[in-house]
Amino acid sequence: MAGVEVQSGAAVVSDDPSASSAVHGLPFQLVVGKQKKQKQKQRQQGQSTNSVQVRLRGTKESSSGIRAIPRTDFPREGVLSAFVGRLHRDTTEEELTQYLSDEGIRGVVCRKLQDKNGRIFQTAAFRVTCCQESADLFYDEAHWPEGVELRDWVYKR
Repeated sequence: MAGVEVQSGAAVVSDDPSASSAVHGLPFQLVVGKQKKQKQKQRQQGQSTNSVQVRLRGTKESSSGIRAIPRTDFPREGVLSAFVGRLHRDTTEEELTQYLSDEGIRGVVCRKLQDKNGRIFQTAAFRVTCCQESADLFYDEAHWPEGVELRDWVYKR
């Protein structure tokens, strides 16, 4: 980890890992973004970034009136999810669904993403899901229009 030197009120990062400085007579080292980098690494490895792990998920069908609300913000087994961007602004969910179905991809569901926080984009973006059996076609660039960008959907908990 790089050391930090304080010079006339400004912090200077040193490349020397043994370097440290004193503020109010106390030695310290600057640690920047360690937790963020750990979470990014966990996401890349497909691990959960939550500190509390779910111990189980119920599977029993209830007839007594007690019901759960199924979560929609985590990946479902057997379903591929991707962000698809750089499509023409006028592209609709129905058009993209029909196009991918015609390409032979099964179980296609497309949801157009809406602009947020007053931002206006010149292109359209979608969340696209399909069956796991269509993975070869889904990830084959020959089945997508030129210039379209596709990346795995990131589930945030």
